[in-house]
Amino acid sequence: MDMGQTKQDTWVGAVEVKPKQGNTMFGKAPGAFTNVVCRAKSVAEFEDIVKLMLGRMELDVLEIEDVARLSQILEDGEVDEELVELANQLSDKVTFLYDTFYVYDSPDDRIS
Repeated sequence: MDMGQTKQDTWVGAVEVKPKQGNTMFGKAPGAFTNVVCRAKSVAEFEDIVKLMLGRMELDVLEIEDVARLSQILEDGEVDEELVELANQLSDKVTFLYDTFYVYDSPDDRIS
């Protein structure tokens, strides 16, 4: 192992997105929520990867919440089986996955 590199952990977080102009993937809904799992070295790297990958889908990230290492969530006993199942699909070639997008119909339904 290269001592200059930090080990990548599996991180999870809740993400709120809105479609960029011209993106109709949510129909007329102004935004959506999803859970994301990703291999990263830090919270900052997790957030950068999330913004990059969802940006490639023509989505703007509005908020990222509840970011934690999967190992910590499991230790704390706060297990969401669907999230664990999603994380188990990560590999050396697949380092980022998202769950179902749950759209909201009104900006009043946003997280904040």
